[in-house]
Amino acid sequence: MVAHSKISKFLMLPHIKSWLSMEVNETWRGNTRVADAIQKWPNSDEANETGYALAHGKSLFEVLTTNPERAMRMAQAIRTKEHIPGFATRDVSNAYDWASLGDAFIVNIGGQGVQVAIELAQNFGNLNLIIQDSAMMIAGAESSVPDTLKGRIEFQEHAFFEPQTVQADVYFFYQIFRNWGDKYAVKALKAQTPVLRPGAKILIYEECMSEQGAVPMWIERIQRCVDMNLKNFFNGRERYLDEWKALLAAADERLVLHRVHKRHDSWASVLEVHWVA
Repeated sequence: MVAHSKISKFLMLPHIKSWLSMEVNETWRGNTRVADAIQKWPNSDEANETGYALAHGKSLFEVLTTNPERAMRMAQAIRTKEHIPGFATRDVSNAYDWASLGDAFIVNIGGQGVQVAIELAQNFGNLNLIIQDSAMMIAGAESSVPDTLKGRIEFQEHAFFEPQTVQADVYFFYQIFRNWGDKYAVKALKAQTPVLRPGAKILIYEECMSEQGAVPMWIERIQRCVDMNLKNFFNGRERYLDEWKALLAAADERLVLHRVHKRHDSWASVLEVHWVA
């Protein structure tokens, strides 16, 4: 008799198969060229000056926009994060005291906005959200919103490097800045300032990197692996606390880091930024 083990059966799940294929065909090839990219383009923030670009001849963004099959594989592979504490969409509800916001209007800027917005709206009846993303990302997304939430979740085509046009209580970035070098992260933060008013908040759901040995080994291992992959794919990275503070100061000195919210059982943090004018 031949039978699956728990591990081999797990690898048969469609999104796990996609993840394994992506790691072999996309990630690994790029990681072998990261050192070459650093030598060729030292201190680069550009997405087309990466190990991935050297290995594949194009940036990851260019590959995904021109190759639907590879884009679909990566989209399926990203679902594997639902198995990792802190990565799962459901964890966003416990990462911050959303109820304390009261009747709040939130701009959910880019990054898996639909599922994140649904998670928040389902669990916090006091929140209304607008999802801003590219036309490609929001096309047909409205149909995925449950009927019970329609009217509380809206969509708007908007690039987060362009000046913000919507005035809100909270501007929520979910795993955005890690995909960009400092130059572009600063640009995205600056773009929000035209509409900010006293009391407005920017919430950033990302990693606040830990010093070596400060967190359980399984969390640190994920941190270092993800950090390497972000460098490979985008010239992005995970950031330490002092790097986050420097990023905010470079964008606008009125953007003040108020608090870092972090659960002990999660890699993720919520950086709460206040507009102090």
